[in-house]
Amino acid sequence: LLLIVAVVGLLALTVRSDLNEIERSRSGAELGSVWEPLIITLNAVESEAVLVAESATSGAAVSGTDAGVDTSDAAAARRATDQAINDLRTAIEDLGAFEAANAHVTNGRSSLSAARRGVDMAVIAPTMTDDIDPAEAYAAANREFVAVGQLLPSEAGDAELGRELLAVVKLAEAKLHANSVIAGSADWPNELRDRTPIVQARDSFAEMLTTLGEFEAIAPEEWAAQFRQTGFKTTMARYGTEVSNVVRAADAGRIEVFDTIGFAETVNQAVVFQSEISQSIVERANAQAETAESAALRRIGIILLIVLVGALVAWFITRSI
Repeated sequence: LLLIVAVVGLLALTVRSDLNEIERSRSGAELGSVWEPLIITLNAVESEAVLVAESATSGAAVSGTDAGVDTSDAAAARRATDQAINDLRTAIEDLGAFEAANAHVTNGRSSLSAARRGVDMAVIAPTMTDDIDPAEAYAAANREFVAVGQLLPSEAGDAELGRELLAVVKLAEAKLHANSVIAGSADWPNELRDRTPIVQARDSFAEMLTTLGEFEAIAPEEWAAQFRQTGFKTTMARYGTEVSNVVRAADAGRIEVFDTIGFAETVNQAVVFQSEISQSIVERANAQAETAESAALRRIGIILLIVLVGALVAWFITRSI
């Protein structure tokens, strides 16, 4: 009987360990799942920045018609962005660092509102000067949202998950630098007398490459290998040479133009890769949790069976005395 009790106690400890493993896996899945609404939010802000800026340039209304109904692409983009931020706000509610994450979301909303106000004023009162640069305000909003992702590694329950989350963060940071490259190179043809935009684009490109190198150093070997196989680094090397040539031409008084559209399309491929690996965190964590749950259930069944057999043996012994 004492042996049975000892076995039951050992199995109980094992089940407790399984339950802890389940909790860690579920936590990993929750942390990984934050990236889906976060990436959607980042993409929505970028899309809105493009569409709303185009609407402002063409003089189209972006704030609504007299009847309060707005069917413009710009207004639809704003609604999509607002919904994405709401979804992100819901996704971070269970984080241990919720207060810090929520502060970044709130700051992102504020920057977004400033960008929208600047765009609207350019349409409503184009002769009025405004200190708000919508492009910079949109960029500031995305920096705040990326800061939410930067909080996730510290929430991880183990080192491997922390590394994976940090690797995803590095891709998000690289995307911010890439956005600066796109903005600077797009401004360059319009600001030929001022080489500052294209120089900033070159500097942001260097920062992007540095951050991508950090991603490769941090990421699991499987992810790093997949990243290399995409050919992204080779393509980026070509764009790096191109942006350097544009800057040298500007220094010499010549005009060369960077392939901003091609660069943006290549960067978007990296965003797809980022979405895939963040989803793989969720899938792996869920699979680990299911495996641990199955093992725990088996052990619980064994414990119950042993307890039942022990009770029957004890009953028979009692009856025989």
